[in-house]
Amino acid sequence: MTVPTIFETCRPREDVLAGVTDADFAADLAQVVTTTGSREYHDPVRGL
Repeated sequence: MTVPTIFETCRPREDVLAGVTDADFAADLAQVVTTTGSREYHDPVRGL
């Protein structure tokens, strides 16, 4: 008996299939410096 691989049993979410890249999840350091981004960028407690 062979155990199926993750590639055989799992299907990526639609946003992944649509072309989400690693860059979409990268921090924008300019927003950190200027505190213009979302609260996660300038509230250290929120980022936890």
